[in-house]
Amino acid sequence: KNSAIFFDVGEPPKKSFSKSYQSGPLSFEYYLDGEKIITNCGFGSNISSKAELLSRLTSAQSTLTLDNTSVTKFERNKLINRIFGNSIKNTFKIDNLDLVENKDQIKFTASHNGYEKKFGSIHKRELSIDKLNGKLIGWDEIIKRKDGRPLNYSLRFHLYPGLTAVKTMGGNSVLIQISKNKSLIFTIINGSILLEKSIFLGRNKILDNTCVTVSGNLVNKNQIIHWEIKKNN
Repeated sequence: KNSAIFFDVGEPPKKSFSKSYQSGPLSFEYYLDGEKIITNCGFGSNISSKAELLSRLTSAQSTLTLDNTSVTKFERNKLINRIFGNSIKNTFKIDNLDLVENKDQIKFTASHNGYEKKFGSIHKRELSIDKLNGKLIGWDEIIKRKDGRPLNYSLRFHLYPGLTAVKTMGGNSVLIQISKNKSLIFTIINGSILLEKSIFLGRNKILDNTCVTVSGNLVNKNQIIHWEIKKNN
């Protein structure tokens, strides 16, 4: 009743319609009690061409990046850009779409193969709202389809401008302050958290915000990251 999630499970458009495409498959935005908590970094088209390009990168979305590489590449050919705008060069597929809803929860699952060709990896994400306790529960899996060199992964959760975050003593959770008497706890079940500076491109200007980041390295095994966001009672 008081939670809303926008989950990007769409495939990229054709090249001729991709000049404003933002490369954030399986990214999400989260609202609680009408207030935005988790966000993507906006769109910088009204600020500058550089800001627009930055806002299209996968790292600017609340999703997974491997080796800080965007899932889709952007066309650098000036002639093509003159015709189609700053279009994309490659595409990917969304698979394993599934929706489950009952009296206890609503759960959505999807995966994409955008990192398979270069890194031999699939990203699968599951988001669910615990209706009884009001928690947002997440499950991210990096599936290695083939062995290879070590990969750095970063799972980013950009906080909406104006929210403050403080890392707790345990190192695996963050206190997100919404207002004086209202806060949330973001917890990683099996990992550690970094708080990084980020930017939000909107309102015709660049705003400072905070990014909750989970990162690490994997070689030849799958990686599963469990996390949750709940009210701080």
